[in-house]
Amino acid sequence: MLFMLLITTLLLYLAGILVWKRLSARTSHISITDASTARKILKSPSVYQRHPNNKWMVTKLGICNGFVIEDIDYQKRFTATVHSCLLRNNTKYKYLLKVVNDIITEEVVELEELILSRWIQKVTLYSFSKTFLNLNPSVKLLNELPTLINEIWLKQKTGGDTQTLSNDLFRLLENEIPSQVLNNNENDNWTKIQNVMVSVRKTTADKLNVKNFDNLFNNVLNIVIPGYESMWSLIFYTMLELLRRPALLEELRDGLLDDNNRLLRSIIQETLRLYPPSRSIHRTRATDNAQVVIDINKIHRNTVVWGIDSHLFNPNRFRKLTDSQSDAYLPFSITCPSRQSYTYRFSGAIISQIIDKYQLRISHGNLPPVDTPLNSNTRQSYGDIMVQFQKR
Repeated sequence: MLFMLLITTLLLYLAGILVWKRLSARTSHISITDASTARKILKSPSVYQRHPNNKWMVTKLGICNGFVIEDIDYQKRFTATVHSCLLRNNTKYKYLLKVVNDIITEEVVELEELILSRWIQKVTLYSFSKTFLNLNPSVKLLNELPTLINEIWLKQKTGGDTQTLSNDLFRLLENEIPSQVLNNNENDNWTKIQNVMVSVRKTTADKLNVKNFDNLFNNVLNIVIPGYESMWSLIFYTMLELLRRPALLEELRDGLLDDNNRLLRSIIQETLRLYPPSRSIHRTRATDNAQVVIDINKIHRNTVVWGIDSHLFNPNRFRKLTDSQSDAYLPFSITCPSRQSYTYRFSGAIISQIIDKYQLRISHGNLPPVDTPLNSNTRQSYGDIMVQFQKR
């Protein structure tokens, strides 16, 4: 009897080990730090699927775009449609410059001190809404939307309750951008994007199982989040690097009349290398449920590829990249529709207009010395930096 009990206990123990090993294999984490492997993974969406962690955006932000939903065909169609709209917007560069000039002139009072991050958020949101969606955002929307998005993002990361903030967000959007205004404006970018989302209503609804599903398709954040979010941080960190490098800022300012301003593009590229919009890309391997993390930060700062100064801001490196450096440059993954010309034209327009119109001086807060990279680990980094503007 005792012998049988010991055998049974041993078998249960071995079974427990086997189950644990299987579970461990399913939930193993694999870190990818070389560009070649990263590109192979990103080119295999059927094997390496989007991480389900993005699904919080459906309930918290009310979006269901192709960057959130796990549907390869939908992702391709959504990306292609946005890319087409962005290419068309590239032909309206003079209008973009006018829009940027209007908002920065309106927002700044001579010698006024402004919190740089908040000001850039407002300028970016206004410029994107006006040029891409033909919307004229209200002062209330410009002041409150960036803050709400930021607070929801931070609370979600820390596991906090975001319900009240999400309700405030949806109320703000309904009051400041009624669906009839969005759907009846003269710009058809939104109509094209919405048509793609509506076309997968049935299959997406079954996957998400959420209430008020049609509201997701009418939510302008489906395009504002991927457009505005990545742009404002890019512009912000570029301005921070320029502010702690006065000589580089003056060199850039002197070359603004050059229509093909290579220095400006190199500066933006270097900002994207050191401070990419997504520091890591998460995928789930379909064959065994392994969690794969592509570490963009490490790929972008690999000393073998980028040199011993890989941690330093040096736009000159983009004058001529090696093949391995081109391969290891992944600030927008490989499918983001803004990864080509739009990013540089949009952010470049805002940066060039700011430094052309104003002399800027940090009046509050501190930046590290130039031999130390800026801290981009949190959305609150350098939120205390205040800048005084003086017209040139």
